Amino acid sequence: MKTSSISSLRGSTAVVPVAILHLFILSIALILPVSAFAATTAGVKPGSFFYIFDTVSEKIALFFSFNPEAKAKKALEYADERLAEVEAIAGDKNPDAVKAAIADYEGNVALATEKSKEVKDKGQAESLFAAIEDGASRNQEVLSAVLIRVPEEARAAIEQAIEASKKGQEEAAKQIVELKGEVEKLRREVAELKAKDEEKQVTEVEKLKQEVEELKSELIKKEVEENKKRVVAPIVPTKSTTPSFAPQVVTPTPVTTSTTVKPLEITLINATSTFDAMLFEWMTNKPTNSKVFLSSGNLPPKIYDSESGLSTRHIVHVSNLEHNTSYSYEIESVIGIEVAKTHGTLSTRSTKNYAAVIVNPSPCRIDMDNKKVCSIEVFYFEFDQRVAANKVTISAADGGMFIGSAYIDRFPELNRFCSGGISSNSGAQMQGPNISCPTLLSSVDGKPSANFVYYPSGPGTREIIAIVNGVTGVALTQQ
Repeated sequence: MKTSSISSLRGSTAVVPVAILHLFILSIALILPVSAFAATTAGVKPGSFFYIFDTVSEKIALFFSFNPEAKAKKALEYADERLAEVEAIAGDKNPDAVKAAIADYEGNVALATEKSKEVKDKGQAESLFAAIEDGASRNQEVLSAVLIRVPEEARAAIEQAIEASKKGQEEAAKQIVELKGEVEKLRREVAELKAKDEEKQVTEVEKLKQEVEELKSELIKKEVEENKKRVVAPIVPTKSTTPSFAPQVVTPTPVTTSTTVKPLEITLINATSTFDAMLFEWMTNKPTNSKVFLSSGNLPPKIYDSESGLSTRHIVHVSNLEHNTSYSYEIESVIGIEVAKTHGTLSTRSTKNYAAVIVNPSPCRIDMDNKKVCSIEVFYFEFDQRVAANKVTISAADGGMFIGSAYIDRFPELNRFCSGGISSNSGAQMQGPNISCPTLLSSVDGKPSANFVYYPSGPGTREIIAIVNGVTGVALTQQ
């Protein structure tokens, strides 16, 4: 009887580790962020007992990704992992495992393409298709290299995957062209609406001026008529008296008029400079023709007309300036006889290197956990060209949390790490209020950029500060 109980207990306890492992994998799929699955090194290989748990956890993660963009990104990451597994088992003489991994790879790429088409934001959709197109080129090279190593039975699947990748690349390129066309069309429509709005403003201002002039004329006419009525007729003398009286004329009271038209004003001035250039932007409360007078030292000023023409929004670009030089500027806006002016000083930079901090989107968005989150991108320029930097340090005055990634798992030959916070993923990812990461090539335009995720500590405007090679870039986030 005791022997039977012990055997039964052993049989039940043998199931416990497997159940615990299954629950652990499901928990990871639901809790870990997207970046946790971003590795392109092979994980559990096809054919392994645990491979089924790996793929099931991925399907669960995809199921709970309700955002089309997030689902597309996860599918691309899982496709990269399948491809790495194919490369890892190419020489194992296991054609069934290769075919299974290839089928899963093709399914994930197809899912990423399908979900990218559902993304409403044209810019985000274009970025996803660009990632698919770039990934297809790299994946075709990997598959071509694997083709000569896999068993004969699996080669047909590899060749089919290469053809599917080429078609997917062509489809992504086609979608990018279409999206760019739609974006350009929207830009033209916005420009046309802006032009119509400015024309409407000019017409309304002219109409208002005409009404004011008509009101002035009417008031003056009315005052003249009243003065005529106040003129006293001469008194005719009687026979008994001979006094002489001259006509008594009442002097008209000067006519005064008042209107509600505000005087011309210049507001929202933004003046910035680089090594050898300046940018001036400002607003006026009425459509005006505007210009900037720029001078240095005892030299006579140069005049730069606003590129906006007759408008309430004005912009002037100035180039070919001396570096490390202080300039005096005067902004002048004119409409009719009204003139508004403002002036100031601005200096060009002493060196041609500077950092630019971009917050996208601004204001920050709400993530799936109902938390404020901002995507921060830092560019570093030398001689007006975006270049790579080994260390980009970022922080915020509120002590909010930053997350940065160096992707050393994807680019081990670069030997680049993040620093300054709490490490995870073997140094590939770092989080903290003040962290440093290197720049990497952007998947959007192929140029160097450092990317961070920022979680502010509370509401309100926050100042983001990035330091690269001794120069500082600053941006404000609208919470």
